[in-house]
Amino acid sequence: MNRPENGVCPVCGAQLQENARFCLHCMTSFTEKTEVPPPVIQKRGGRTHAVLIAVSLLVLAGLAVGLYAALSKSDARPSGGDAGNESTAAPTENAVPTDPGRAPLIDFETFSLAIPQTAEKLDCADCFDPTGFLDVMKSRTEDLVKYTTEAKLDGGRLDLFFRNGGAVITLILSDVPENRLGDAKRIVAAVHAAVTNHYSEILSVLTDENTYPRFRYNEPFVEFFTDLTGRTEAYSDAVKAGEAIETSGIVMETDGEDGFTVYFETRRAAAGGDLYDLVLRFDYYENPEVELGRAE
Repeated sequence: MNRPENGVCPVCGAQLQENARFCLHCMTSFTEKTEVPPPVIQKRGGRTHAVLIAVSLLVLAGLAVGLYAALSKSDARPSGGDAGNESTAAPTENAVPTDPGRAPLIDFETFSLAIPQTAEKLDCADCFDPTGFLDVMKSRTEDLVKYTTEAKLDGGRLDLFFRNGGAVITLILSDVPENRLGDAKRIVAAVHAAVTNHYSEILSVLTDENTYPRFRYNEPFVEFFTDLTGRTEAYSDAVKAGEAIETSGIVMETDGEDGFTVYFETRRAAAGGDLYDLVLRFDYYENPEVELGRAE
């Protein structure tokens, strides 16, 4: 239908706009319809087409295998970032055992959403960057992912390890100066709240040793955790040289018959003042009293 000369829609009688191609009121079109020819499909010989498809699939499969092998090789060692010279070896025979079959406590994506809120709640959001966690190490064989973010603790460092998808989670705050120890403990409490989805009295547990007495570790430091940060050899040499290193700990909660969360605090004498390494560990062991080397 062509546009009426009088500018009035012949269907509904509404006034039409100048050069209108349809009526705004009843949507009647005034444009001549034209037939659009169907697309031309070029036919191939059935046998030739099948051969071309088969060859293409073989090429793609070969590329996929090569790419997977390259990625597997690169993921077997630590990636870049600020991982430094830290050890990526699997836990030694002295390591605290883990249960790889246990379901994750929390996945990292959920944790990354929770930690900014818990850090704000516990007044430590300005002591580290709760939104800046970066994946700096992943090992396919051990299923270990290491995350780190900026710790604003005058030289202190923060590392977070997720093993088996979050079945075992370890927070390590290292090289914390004594004047920032309180801030570091608030970070520990924020991580605890993010993992457990519960605001508990953990900050009191970390700071009030009279109410919550700790056990003294049998060795100067916990080798399993110094392995993770690549410091076992340095700490061993320091002990041999007569430097004071001592570790205390507390089991903060039990979860079922054989699950618990533990906090370790290692104090090291340094020229500029004492430095502290804080460890928060969510894990399952058969007997925490034995596995943690608790002094009798």
